[in-house]
Amino acid sequence: MHDTGGADVNQFADFHLKRISDHLDAHYREHIDLTDAAAKVGNPKDVFYTRALAALMVGHTLGCTPAKAGGFVVDGFDDQGLDAIGIAPGHLVVVQSKWSKSGSASLNKPAALATVEGLKYLVNGQFQHFNERVQNLAPLILPVLGGVLRMTVIIVLAGDHPIAADAERPLTEACEGFTTGPQQATVKIVRLKDLSGIVVGGGVDSPVDLQQVTLSDWGEVSKPYHAFHGSVAAEQVMHWYEQHGDRLFGLNIRHSLGRTDVNDRMRTTLTERPQDFWYFNNGITILADEVAPHAFGSFSSSAPKILDLTGVSVVNGAQTVASVHWAMKQHPDIAGNSRVQVRVIAVPRDEERFAVRLTRAANTQNPIQARDFASQQDEQDRLAKEFWYFVDEKIYVVKRGQTVPDAADGCTVEEAAQALVCAHRDPTLAVRAAKNSDLLWAKSPAGFYDKLFTRSLKAEQVWRWVLLLRAVNAAIDSPERRLKESAGRLADLGRHVIAHIVMRRLGAPRIKDPYCDWETEIVAKAADDVAAVVPQLITAVLNRYGDGGYLKTAVQNEDRAAAVVADVLAGVEVDEQDLTSKGLLYRTRAQKGKRRRDSVAILIDRAVIADGTPLEFRPRTGRERIALRDWLTADPRRARATWKNNRTAPIVWAYDDVAYSPSALAMLILKFAGMENRPKAVQGPVYWILREQGSLATYANWLNDTETDPETDLE
Repeated sequence: MHDTGGADVNQFADFHLKRISDHLDAHYREHIDLTDAAAKVGNPKDVFYTRALAALMVGHTLGCTPAKAGGFVVDGFDDQGLDAIGIAPGHLVVVQSKWSKSGSASLNKPAALATVEGLKYLVNGQFQHFNERVQNLAPLILPVLGGVLRMTVIIVLAGDHPIAADAERPLTEACEGFTTGPQQATVKIVRLKDLSGIVVGGGVDSPVDLQQVTLSDWGEVSKPYHAFHGSVAAEQVMHWYEQHGDRLFGLNIRHSLGRTDVNDRMRTTLTERPQDFWYFNNGITILADEVAPHAFGSFSSSAPKILDLTGVSVVNGAQTVASVHWAMKQHPDIAGNSRVQVRVIAVPRDEERFAVRLTRAANTQNPIQARDFASQQDEQDRLAKEFWYFVDEKIYVVKRGQTVPDAADGCTVEEAAQALVCAHRDPTLAVRAAKNSDLLWAKSPAGFYDKLFTRSLKAEQVWRWVLLLRAVNAAIDSPERRLKESAGRLADLGRHVIAHIVMRRLGAPRIKDPYCDWETEIVAKAADDVAAVVPQLITAVLNRYGDGGYLKTAVQNEDRAAAVVADVLAGVEVDEQDLTSKGLLYRTRAQKGKRRRDSVAILIDRAVIADGTPLEFRPRTGRERIALRDWLTADPRRARATWKNNRTAPIVWAYDDVAYSPSALAMLILKFAGMENRPKAVQGPVYWILREQGSLATYANWLNDTETDPETDLE
């Protein structure tokens, strides 16, 4: 039995479950039959996730789309312990899935024995024991059973608990008994952490093979690499994508990019002038580990040539494949008349350098952004692995077209490059990159790529810089800032320079410190440092050039930016009152010295939040997030509340249905969660979040700053 997960209890179960359930909701919701869910014991939501997990594993193993994988789900009454049966030439994938919203799913002996019994019925073709879903698949299963068969039995569990030996043994013995001669059966255990890796592109994919690729008007090249060229029917390309999805593009610079101008033009040609597609389109380039012509195929180019391809990757033409698939689905009667140019090149695995060079040279049809070639760099692959294994399983997305993770779950290579260029000791790099981002990816002497993505760069350092850059940008964009128009424009246009200053003086001294609590000790201070940098920059510009009109050019001209950055880092004395009086910094009303009003009072007086409006509790610091995570996720009600327009107790906690003040409830949550060395007092409104407006404190401050002041707004 092959166990991919190990028996460690996953302390990040809630993190993985959220990622997996979001993926299943997004990709499988419309493809899972739930017409009988109400009749099953348990929550209908659990029925969906159980079936969607089974479909996910079929799709992942066979490389088919969610729609096709959903059609292989057989879970229901009389499923005989089988939740899905995936079917491919010579290969059956049998799945038993267990979902648990608490991340504690496992497999007991009765469930294992039921699956073994179902496997016996399946292999023997005894479909009368199964439900209608299995019987409907029988015509597809029988031909596979009649030939040389490979069967993969997958036990997929939304949990990390170990499987008892008395449950594991029957499955292993059943597969050993089935394995005779060329017939092979294996068991794979897929656990929570493995699932999380699968939904973000991790895990180990099975190779992509294409059988009976039929080339018309073909030609052959024998040296230095064996290759064929010709054209294939659009219908055949559609079937490739139906069966394998984006796994076709394993070595490609990009996955399918969806709707782009070029792709829209391809779709138009396919559905309006299909006979022109062969002439207008650059076609598809396929690399394969092995190319096997059928022995009975024709030796004449006037008759089709039939090829079997092993270890396939479409290295050029991902957009063509996806566009053909779309057109064939929408207008098969029209698009079916088109033909697609294809090159097939046999490149052994030990010729990887040639494969990379070919990929670079071939990608010219859809506009290639300079950043796309980063996906071929060894250091990017290394960083992606380090993000996953050494930075709390964060996702590092390199290829365009891949799903961009939520901010808390990771970042893209583009965001990483922006952070690294701002953190570089040379401020002119950030200035130049702000004007031409292609420099980030250029490997020429004038480019920045090798300066940023060095061999010694660690994923943890990249993640730290990304977090700090996000904090800087959030501070610049905050509705709480009260900058005059000129200072606001400086902050917006010069955010790369501001980020550089903050990173050099706040982050650089601690970036390699493994004991630094980065979020608490560094990121949490970013907003205050940004607030200090803006008047310092303005002062440095005035000191050097004597005119506020140079504010814009000072952050966009390399020489001037380098000079004022050096002045700020060396230290400049700032007279904020003088800057404000000159109209270069804050709005006048911010200097009146009045004590800021209480957030709750502002919100109540302005009557902007309706009774019953949902609120969410969010810890403020990294230390709080770690201390409160398990306690909050144990019962979702603990992080939920509703608003009540009451000055003394406006927050009704969902956990006990009692009304509290924001600060009192925040302190109570910190106490109940058992947080050690918790603060003696907190600013409660910053912890409670409105879905659209941010924290109660942020919303109240914004309302307060936009309120008409009769003393200053008389004109």
